[in-house]
Amino acid sequence: MFASLTIITFGIVFVLFRYVSESYSTNPEPISVNVHIRQLFRNYAIVLKDKLFIVYVLAGVLILSIELHLVNYTGIRLSNEMPTQTFFQWELNGSTMMGLLRSENTILVVLFALLASKISSGNKDRQTLIWSCLLFTIPFGFMNYFTNIWLLFLLMFLLTIGEVVRVPIDQSYMASLPTSELRSSYMSLAGMKYNLAMLVASVTVMLGAYLSSLIMAILITATGLVGTLLYLLIGKNLDERVALESNQIAG
Repeated sequence: MFASLTIITFGIVFVLFRYVSESYSTNPEPISVNVHIRQLFRNYAIVLKDKLFIVYVLAGVLILSIELHLVNYTGIRLSNEMPTQTFFQWELNGSTMMGLLRSENTILVVLFALLASKISSGNKDRQTLIWSCLLFTIPFGFMNYFTNIWLLFLLMFLLTIGEVVRVPIDQSYMASLPTSELRSSYMSLAGMKYNLAMLVASVTVMLGAYLSSLIMAILITATGLVGTLLYLLIGKNLDERVALESNQIAG
């Protein structure tokens, strides 16, 4: 297996260097390190003044943090609180159930990815983003309270639909928000979403040591609902930015 992966990796590297060439070329004038650093901070300052982008990233952090709970607080809670239950002929505890839920999520993502466009067809991106966030958030909140095997499977099924529908729309909006000249700065800040979401998930683990499952489920659900509300508040402005970007490309 290791040898096969090594050969494939070297093959990919060879193809990239041999057959792929850069299509975007510039002739920048050489600048000093100090000037480059000042330009870098100036670019980030401009991006931070883009309130629409900042709110969009914040909403994304809150929604993404819910997904990260699955491998943090949710997994710990199931391991500690879920009693052993019979699933057909197998005895499942919380740790085993956590593995099954993650497997279910992975398999469903692969299957539903082919149907994502059909599921969301007929609706505007803004509307689809909102209901997919709700479909992702609410089942996840219940998952952090209940321990019944069949209910957990059902909740994972529902939230996976929301996840599969939400992600492409989120990426589409994110691609339209940055300006062409500052795209790298925009995407650099957008790349911090995962780290910030992981911070939220880590704080939730600490809170879970002191608060009941019911309160934690409410807090996690509230986190997702706040993120969804932010999407709702900026939805019109998002569509206007996307339309403006499309017109500039067409022009």
